[in-house]
Amino acid sequence: MELFKKCIVNFRSSTAPQDIITEICSHLHTLIFETAPTAISAGRDVCLANAMYLYLILATRYHVADQSTLVLSGLQHKSYEVVLTVLNYLLILHKQLEADNNMFHEHLTSIADPSSLDKIKNKTYVQFLCNVLKSHYKECREKSLKILVLEGNTQRDIIETKIGVAVTDDIVIEKLIDCIQTEYETLTHVYLQSLVNFVSERIQAGSICTRVVLNVISTVYECSSAENCENTRTVAVSFIERNYQHLFKLDTRELTAAEQFELQATVWATIISLLEDDEEIIRQRVSDVVSDDRVIPSRAARLALNIIRRQCAGAGGVALFALIALLDFQSVVVMADDVSDECRVFDQNERYNIFLEESIWTITCGDIIANEYKVDNSKLLEIISRPDYEGTFEKLCKDNLDMYRKMAAGHKLPRNEALNPKIKLLVDKLRDTSAQ
Repeated sequence: MELFKKCIVNFRSSTAPQDIITEICSHLHTLIFETAPTAISAGRDVCLANAMYLYLILATRYHVADQSTLVLSGLQHKSYEVVLTVLNYLLILHKQLEADNNMFHEHLTSIADPSSLDKIKNKTYVQFLCNVLKSHYKECREKSLKILVLEGNTQRDIIETKIGVAVTDDIVIEKLIDCIQTEYETLTHVYLQSLVNFVSERIQAGSICTRVVLNVISTVYECSSAENCENTRTVAVSFIERNYQHLFKLDTRELTAAEQFELQATVWATIISLLEDDEEIIRQRVSDVVSDDRVIPSRAARLALNIIRRQCAGAGGVALFALIALLDFQSVVVMADDVSDECRVFDQNERYNIFLEESIWTITCGDIIANEYKVDNSKLLEIISRPDYEGTFEKLCKDNLDMYRKMAAGHKLPRNEALNPKIKLLVDKLRDTSAQ
């Protein structure tokens, strides 16, 4: 404790005597790295973590220790608290540590020099971070993964660490998708960022199988819905920003007709889902992708439909507009059983606000199908049932497709909270098209 007091008094001054600083660092090094564990361990890990913070502060301010050696030694420490301290320091250097009230974090943030990362990195640095991925402690695993993604070009290292064997590019992508779907939700955006970085380079270089891209865009679409956190949806929009032009220029000859439609439909479903995002910044970012000029999202939506008009013709165009009209936005409002009547009123209003936003797409696409393609419900049901389209409708429209089929065939469905009113709007819009 006396050592810590002495350090606190002196490390704030840039003119502190060098011999005092050197002595303090020597004691800290001994305490952290050379003191054998004792039978009494209560509070020991926290003490070591605080000592490590002080050591890093002094090393940063006074350059009395080699930061690379200090970081690499800390990453190998037996105390997870010490390892976590080093990971926090690395996140501070990357400017990615979330703000908190920790005095050591604040002080390190104020003096940290991001260029120190260049000195810290060497051929063992990534391997030591990968070793932390095997930790029993979730927070250590999460933060080491985040740092590895920030370092870039570490996807193969991450996956080889997880499965223990050398892997190809396709296996890296397959395993990253698996991690997105099965790991903790707090890690979804980190794994997705790793996938986006890895795949984007290969899409732009033309060195990736188009069928693999189809699997990737399906994953990005799933991550673009409202049920995902903002961090995840932000990564999804970054994928569209980086690859929008390339996705429509892919060589799709290796794909079946059904896969070609699924690829095109899923790209547009992702864009449209993001155009309806709750966050204004996400809506605007994807709007800037669709339009060469800066326009509001509602204007970008109309531009998107015009682009689809130019891309598609015949039955393929009808199918794509119908898919957008019936798209499942995965944005259902969940109401608890024990909420008050007043809260239910607000929840009901939110539900209808969401349905209203979806209905605008449905009405617009219904008008295009009816007026430009002259297709009615009977013809649309036949088109949707074609093998080239049906599987994609089932994936992206889900229950909305089943409801549309029943209502378009003349079945009377009871009104309930699960029935999206936009389905009836489409049925009514196409009911008398053949007579027009």
